[in-house]
Amino acid sequence: MNVLHVIPTLARSYGGPSHAVAGFARSLRQQRVRVTIATTASDEPEIAGDFVGVTIERLPRATGRWWPTAFAYSPALAAWLDRSVAGFDLVH
Repeated sequence: MNVLHVIPTLARSYGGPSHAVAGFARSLRQQRVRVTIATTASDEPEIAGDFVGVTIERLPRATGRWWPTAFAYSPALAAWLDRSVAGFDLVH
């Protein structure tokens, strides 16, 4: 099975979801599931977690006054998803 997790950021300051995806990925890897995380690039350190064997696609965010950091809009992530999502069995 090939699973994709999509999350705005892996930065520590975003709390719960960033921590949860590390646990999801670790548990799935233990079951021999291929795991990819699609996220935006961040200047903040990613959360502590076991990402061994996990592919992380980091795509740039839109910047400027119209796209505040918290919104994390990423045209590059949207384009990557359009091209790639069909290759996954499950998208979360």
